[in-house]
Amino acid sequence: MTEGEAASTLLEAGIAVRLAARGQSMKPLVRSGSLLRVVPARGEAKIGDIALVRLENGGVIIHRVVAIDGGRVTTKGDAYVTPDGAVDRSRILGRVVAVERPLPIPLEGTWARAFGRLVGWLYPKLVIARGTFRARRSASSRNA
Repeated sequence: MTEGEAASTLLEAGIAVRLAARGQSMKPLVRSGSLLRVVPARGEAKIGDIALVRLENGGVIIHRVVAIDGGRVTTKGDAYVTPDGAVDRSRILGRVVAVERPLPIPLEGTWARAFGRLVGWLYPKLVIARGTFRARRSASSRNA
């Protein structure tokens, strides 16, 4: 059983979990290896929440909720430009309430969600701009 499957089983049973993030999709706030505190959500999440979602293939992702349309929820990794496909709201198993670093970063409440939405909107644009700047600088140094 994978860590994601174990977390899913516990969250469905109403038990909060701590798990280590994997991958870079939620940078800069959540880095690979960050410990996350996740509470059961039972399909409930608000725009701006970071949610643990069971995918149709049985895997799980932890991405930010960017849209809710009736019974469907769309998520997106903060480091990505494009959102994931919409999933049924019942696939939201948990909400990340804190990133545990030397000091925990709380992620609950209106201000935390608003800040997260800003990060999710701005960070991919900064990464693209940085890459464009580096490419131009590299090209100009070769032409000099």
